[in-house]
Amino acid sequence: MKHTILLLLGLIPLLSFSQLKFTGEKLTFPEHELTQSEIMSSKLALELSWQDELQHTRYCLGNYRKEKLTGIWMTVGGGVLAGLSTGLYESDVIDSDVASIVYIAGGVSVITGYVLQITCTGG
Repeated sequence: MKHTILLLLGLIPLLSFSQLKFTGEKLTFPEHELTQSEIMSSKLALELSWQDELQHTRYCLGNYRKEKLTGIWMTVGGGVLAGLSTGLYESDVIDSDVASIVYIAGGVSVITGYVLQITCTGG
């Protein structure tokens, strides 16, 4: 039971934060839908106007900011959760099994938050 909970706590945050959707041949941005051959062609770079590039840059910066803040909040929340579980265990409010699960969940959240902060690309 503990292993399943730990596995879910580790995998769900990592799988739920993604930048792009890539399915087979198509790479999907919210404002553009590009096939792989269009990405590779130099014709695409000439056809995109500076307004499209500016719009895409703003979109990428918004995603970067959102992912960075999510990583920061996950790190802080995990640290608070781990500290709270330690304090509640020391004051005999919760038993050791519950405290260890909550402590490990806080640690996983801290690590996931650090990974999100380090690997965020913004688009």
